[in-house]
Amino acid sequence: MNDKEEEKREPDFRQFNRRPFRIAASAVGLLISLMIVEFAVRAYDKARSGVPLFQTYQSQVLPDSLLGYRLRPGRKGAGITINRLGMRGREVSLRKPQGVLRIIAMGGSTTFGVGVKDNETYPFYLEKKLREAGLSVQVLNAGVQGYHSYHHLLRLSELFKLEPDMILLYTGWNDFGVRLVLGDKWRPNTTRGSGVLFDPATRPFWQRVALRFSTYSALLNHAKSLVVKFRWRKSHSVAERKSIAYIEDTRVLENYRRNMEEIVTRIQNFGANAVLASQVFILRTSSSSSDSRALARTAPDLYRRDARYWAAYARWRDEMNQTVKDVAKGKNAVFLDCASDFEEYDVRDRAQLFQDMIHLTPTGYERLAESMARRLLQNESLFHQSGVRKPSVAPSS
Repeated sequence: MNDKEEEKREPDFRQFNRRPFRIAASAVGLLISLMIVEFAVRAYDKARSGVPLFQTYQSQVLPDSLLGYRLRPGRKGAGITINRLGMRGREVSLRKPQGVLRIIAMGGSTTFGVGVKDNETYPFYLEKKLREAGLSVQVLNAGVQGYHSYHHLLRLSELFKLEPDMILLYTGWNDFGVRLVLGDKWRPNTTRGSGVLFDPATRPFWQRVALRFSTYSALLNHAKSLVVKFRWRKSHSVAERKSIAYIEDTRVLENYRRNMEEIVTRIQNFGANAVLASQVFILRTSSSSSDSRALARTAPDLYRRDARYWAAYARWRDEMNQTVKDVAKGKNAVFLDCASDFEEYDVRDRAQLFQDMIHLTPTGYERLAESMARRLLQNESLFHQSGVRKPSVAPSS
C-alpha cells in the first residue's frame, strides 16, 4: 500500500472538529429565529386582543375528577376574569351578604358569555337590571363552556355552599351538542363537554408535555389552536351528516328531562327557588325557513358560520324548550319564557343580536337579561320566599 492510499484513509480531523460548531451555530440560528417569531406572535396578540406582551397562555379550564374539567380559578385576560371560586366575574364571598338576594346563573357557554367581556354577559346585565329596579341582589355567573345538564347536577352541592336564594338554569344546548361531538360513543351522563376538546385522562405523554410548554409559548399556543380547530372540523363533518339522525335519538331528550327534574328537586329540597328559562335561537319558531333564507341574504357571514346545523338545532330548540316548560310546571318551579320574547325580533334585528345560532352579542345578552328581569319581577312568590322585599319599580330597558 502506497503513501497516497494511506493519506486517503486518514480522517480529516479538522472537519470533525468543525462539525460540532456547525451544529451549535445552526441550533443558535434556529433558536433566534423562533424567538423572533415568538415575539412577533406575542406582538400580534397584544395588538389584536390587548393582552400583555409577556404573559403565560394558561388554558381557561383544568382537569377535575368529578366534573371532567372546570374553570381555572384566578385566570385573567382578554376581558375574561375567573374569580377564586372558579366562576366568571368579580370576587365574591362564600357566604351570602345579609339582606342580599343571591342568584346563581347556571349554564354553558351562553351563560359564561363566549365572545364577550365580563360586563357583557347576561348574568352581569341581569344583576344591573334588577338593581336598577331597586333590588339588593347578586347574580353569580356559574356558566362553564360545554357544560350540560349532568355537569349541573354534579355541581349543585358545591354551589349550595354559596347560600343561593335562587338558581337560574339557562341550559340545554350542550346536551344535544355533546351527542354530536361524541357520535356513537355518546352515553347518558358523560362528563365530556360539548365544544370543549378537553380530555386529559386519555392524552398520551407527548401531548401532555406539548400542552405544558404551550402554556409559556404564544407560538405553540397558536399551533395548539390550529390542531384543535382541525379536530373540531373533522368531528363536526361527521356530525353534520348525522345531525338529523342524532336529533331523533330519544335517549338524549329523556336524559335531559331526567337530569333537569332531579336538579329542580335538589334545589327545592335545599330551600332555594328553581328558575328555568327557555333558550333563544337564531331562527324564530314561527318562521324558521323564511328566516334562514333571509339571513343568507342579509347576514351571509352569520349564515356561513353554522347554517348547516340550523335545521337540527331548531328541532332540538322546540323539544328542549317544551321540556323545560313541562319540568317547571310539573315541579312547581318558575318558568321564564325568554324565547317567546325574542320572537318579536325580525331578521334584521337578529343579525345584530346573535354571534352565531345560539351565542349572543353584548346587545343580545342585554335584551335577554331584560326579558329575565321583567319576568322575575312579575313573580311575587320569589321575593316573599327569599325574604327580600319586591321592588315597585320596573326594570329599565
